Amino acid sequence: DLPREPRSETELLMERVAYLESRVFQLEAQAKASRGTGAEAKSRSWWFGSSKKESQRAAPTDVAASARGNGDEAAQPPQVLSHSNRGRLAHVVASGQKRWTDYMNLNAAVMTQGEITSLCSIPGKRSGYFATTTRAGALQVFHPVSGEIVLERKLALAGEDGEEVSPEDSVYPDLLSEATASVALQVRRNESKLLVGHANGDVYAYHFTEKLIKSTYYPEERVEFRLKEAPVRILRRPVEAEGSSDGGSGEAGVEIQHKEECGPEGAAITHLESFKQGLKRFYVAANRRDELFLIHENGTLLYTEQLEDPLVAMRPGLQQTVTLVTAGGLRMLDLRRPRKTAPIECEDLPADVRFYSAAFNSEKNSLAYFVTEAGDLVTMHVNSNKHTVRCIMKTSKPLGLPTHFEERREMKMRTIKNYLFVSIPQGTAIFNTTGPARRPPREILFEGSHELGRQIGVHVESETQNAHLAARNNMCAVQIGTSVLGMYQSDLPVRAPPQISTKLWSQPIFLAMIGIGVFYQFNKVKRPGGGGAGMGGMPGMGGMGGMPGMGGMGGMPGMGGM
Repeated sequence: DLPREPRSETELLMERVAYLESRVFQLEAQAKASRGTGAEAKSRSWWFGSSKKESQRAAPTDVAASARGNGDEAAQPPQVLSHSNRGRLAHVVASGQKRWTDYMNLNAAVMTQGEITSLCSIPGKRSGYFATTTRAGALQVFHPVSGEIVLERKLALAGEDGEEVSPEDSVYPDLLSEATASVALQVRRNESKLLVGHANGDVYAYHFTEKLIKSTYYPEERVEFRLKEAPVRILRRPVEAEGSSDGGSGEAGVEIQHKEECGPEGAAITHLESFKQGLKRFYVAANRRDELFLIHENGTLLYTEQLEDPLVAMRPGLQQTVTLVTAGGLRMLDLRRPRKTAPIECEDLPADVRFYSAAFNSEKNSLAYFVTEAGDLVTMHVNSNKHTVRCIMKTSKPLGLPTHFEERREMKMRTIKNYLFVSIPQGTAIFNTTGPARRPPREILFEGSHELGRQIGVHVESETQNAHLAARNNMCAVQIGTSVLGMYQSDLPVRAPPQISTKLWSQPIFLAMIGIGVFYQFNKVKRPGGGGAGMGGMPGMGGMGGMPGMGGMGGMPGMGGM
């Protein structure tokens, strides 16, 4: 017998999905046969409190349990079904299972079209969406609860003449460049933009519109998520400008010395972020050659600079000064008058510290978490205004996770309310960030990549290069293996705000109002004409008169009567 070739991970997942679907059909038929019809079924469902939502929510768990056990039944052969026959959720590997130490509920684990190369969260109604790009050139946007694909298309590609190349063209696979970074921003209430950076240095902008077709609660709602206009290339490499412009005037400045040690992949975009100044919006991009690009939203390149150290993170937000976190320290970029970035001095921070990864708190934008190359987790406050940026180090403690990787992109840090997520190829850790300013984050949970894959029936290779992670509100998406995305909903306890005392008399604002009222009445009485006319008596009366037949009370010589 000839040895069989090992099957890929995608084929194994397809077989598992086909088998689970066949089991779903069998269980549905059994449930319909045993449920009964007419008033008996209605009374039973009313008595036990069951509903259509609960049965749909519990079905995946029952299927997984029956697939693991139930050895007396004959195993059904896997059937290869087409995408249309499997329906809208054909790519969903698992859903409805409460995993990750009962604090992270698995909404859905979906299989992407190829190896994931970038992951980000898109703002939208309720919890937004998660967008992935794959090595095969696919752009997919997933619903965070049901796992449904709300948008799926090929990555945009423009030729030398600037015209978009259709995916059906024969030259598309040859011209396609891998997507290496992505970030999303909200434009209006129901509009958002997605920026995607490629390995050849190009950056494309996708403008989306969102509309709720069926406005119900999860997971029955239907969303229309589509492109508003054709994708636009806002940055093209190689950049024709020879240097950085002084103050955005367009004049050539110091010539950029490219780092040749980065090789042919040095132009790959590694970081993207969006900033707003008044009505103007700017995009900041950086590549592996440590080149910084400031781009206007219309695609005009305003400023370029060669950084001395690799860029680690950028502080998002609406501000006129951009805080750049490089491996060698923090720097400030002025959006009003772009010029060479200035270093930022941090109080209580040793001069020899080099940063490995960073993330800014989503609830408190001035609070940031940094991982150093020595393996320490540092907490700092970075406050900025129109002119200056202040930085103060608060805490420092050992991270407890391996940090020495070949590339910096293999560690991702994201935050949700009161918690910090750190993802590495070996797994994902969760840190509790509540407490006083001088209390460092505390690790409370860690789940290995193999364990996350085992929970949904996916084999994770030991040498996974990427550790993509995205978070928004209380939703978190984690890359599992190479082509599976797990979307979780956080049930981590959140510290409630302190309750206000119900005793009205003890409230400072009430006491202040009483004091103001007393002071006002005192001044009103003291003011002339407010409550009387001195010793003359009531208004409209003369001075103190005498008895009938008597004059007024006389006084000293030279003085009138009282």
